[in-house]
Amino acid sequence: SKLKPKYLEVYFGGRRFPAITVNTKKGEMKVVGKIDRIDSDGENMTVIDYKTGKVEGSKADLNLYIGKKLQLFLYAKAFSDKFKAIGAYYFPISDKFKGDEDEAEGTYVGKTIADEEKALLIDDTLDESGKSNHLNANFTRKKDGGYRYPGALLSSEEFEGYMEYSQQIAGAGLNEITEGVIVPS
Repeated sequence: SKLKPKYLEVYFGGRRFPAITVNTKKGEMKVVGKIDRIDSDGENMTVIDYKTGKVEGSKADLNLYIGKKLQLFLYAKAFSDKFKAIGAYYFPISDKFKGDEDEAEGTYVGKTIADEEKALLIDDTLDESGKSNHLNANFTRKKDGGYRYPGALLSSEEFEGYMEYSQQIAGAGLNEITEGVIVPS
């Protein structure tokens, strides 16, 4: 990757990196957190969250919509004043031993900007056919020029919309918490 780890285990919500401000019925509230890793080239960034459990890439949009998985896009939002977000990923990790024949390279599961030049910054194994060894995104084109498998790809505007939406849903969640709504998941 041409993007290199810039921050590891970095907090936002302090002096160095400000909190995310969300609007609630009780006024503005601050969201703080800790990001596992941000890779950057000084201009662009990817947000990476390591996961030891199951990562469901196929349900990413639904999980964001219902407010279940806001994390990646809130993290991207927290640093969007410093860098242009071009990817937000969960990276599954395991401490289980696998034999050599079972070993596979890690795959980032999340959303990637639908721009092959930006994707090459993230994964230089992206080949001419549009396939990647490290991203769950596929840049294979249809005859009409559109992407054959657009599920893990977002335009820059869509990525920005996901960040804004996650911020709004965080505000809605804080409204429920301050009103005493507690529902088991």
